[in-house]
Amino acid sequence: MMDFNIDALPRRRGVYIVGGSLRDRLLGRPPKDVDIAVHGDPELFARELATQSNSRVIAMGSQTHPLFRVVTQKHIFDISPLQGLTIEEDLSHRDFTVNALAYETLSAKIIDVAHGLRDIEERRIRQVAKTCFQEDPLRLLRAFRIAAQLDFQIEAQTLETIRAKAHLISKPAAERIRSELFGILKAPGTHEWLREMADSRILFEILPEMKAMKGCLQNEYHAFDVFEHTLQTVYHMEVLTNRDPNHDPANGPMVASMDGSLKTRLKLAALLHDVGKPLSLQRAKGGHARFMGHASIGARIVSGIGDRLRFSRNEIEYTVKMVQYHLRPLLLFNARREMTLSQRGITRFFMKTHALTNDVLMLSLADKRAKQASAKPSDSKFEQFVMELIHQYDLVFCPSLETPPLISGHDLIHHLHLTPSPLFKQLLTRTRELQIAGQISTRKAALEFAADVIAGNLPLTLDIGKRFL
Repeated sequence: MMDFNIDALPRRRGVYIVGGSLRDRLLGRPPKDVDIAVHGDPELFARELATQSNSRVIAMGSQTHPLFRVVTQKHIFDISPLQGLTIEEDLSHRDFTVNALAYETLSAKIIDVAHGLRDIEERRIRQVAKTCFQEDPLRLLRAFRIAAQLDFQIEAQTLETIRAKAHLISKPAAERIRSELFGILKAPGTHEWLREMADSRILFEILPEMKAMKGCLQNEYHAFDVFEHTLQTVYHMEVLTNRDPNHDPANGPMVASMDGSLKTRLKLAALLHDVGKPLSLQRAKGGHARFMGHASIGARIVSGIGDRLRFSRNEIEYTVKMVQYHLRPLLLFNARREMTLSQRGITRFFMKTHALTNDVLMLSLADKRAKQASAKPSDSKFEQFVMELIHQYDLVFCPSLETPPLISGHDLIHHLHLTPSPLFKQLLTRTRELQIAGQISTRKAALEFAADVIAGNLPLTLDIGKRFL
């Protein structure tokens, strides 16, 4: 049953492999971490194990909840004391029945106090005790994370209890909530679990900004309200990120080097991309819905969510930028259809999104597909346009960045007699955009452009055409 040698553990009565590490092994999912509960002194057992495995003991936890870690070449062992006088008492305080199992290493027997083996066989998540969620409210969210990772179903009575106790999720530390949320986003089938979380109210307790999305109706181009459209966007993002580039050449450039962490961030961006719509809703005559500025409003909301849930700075910056620019590919496409799209507009989009360009384009595809109920892409011309942008970014824009800028701040000071100010960055950015777009190619032309802007002969803003960027 175990994927490591039991004889490698100090053989002593009252030593148990417990919790998720045992559950996963029963499911044929051997993890690296092994949780061990010890009747007696856990530090003593940890030192015995470290001596036998030529490792060292790392003291963790606290005085009231001691934990000792032993790291070997193949495994991480976390050793803690029993929570109670017996293993049965310990198991009765655990979260879900599939985790309320223990394997005694000496007798090689499984202790099952809550019918966890039956629930594993029936692929069911069920709370152990009525006080399960009061003891640790994070379990309200963990139920969904475990179910999503194992492809189990949450038992109906447990779901009812989660719905009744959903308000308690505000009590755990934000870092713990963020970890469970990301675990759900990392698992397959995220969109369906998000739907269950919404039905159980837990989603709106951790992301109250999303509650107003339900029932927020859109225009005739959308088959769904904002919330259902969001879930559909997450679904289509999963479809896109799970494509095999070897069997799907069209999307190959997008997913060829994508790891699990990036897929998780992409699904987070899909989940939050329209969070600004309820606040920006305007109804024109006839009830036509408009969401002016919803991307910028959404970016500010996402920044606040990231701060509240203790996202890393990188996670916040990534998600904010994704939400802020998710509409730009569609606006570029509309400009092309209106014959107002310029190469400068495309270049400016690449410069603003840069390393996230492919990610923004993937979000725009998922967003576009999620507007209609059809499972097939509804606008092949837009899909083709996105692929063109990907190839242009990879084959034209990125190589062009290796070309040095035509002018620098030194030139603005000595040739145009400017003093350092915010105008510096704008002028240098615009001349760089013109250079990469192929509209200027000499230092003289760059200085003439900057001089014309300063003299008021040219606007500083650039078109994609005209009004979109």
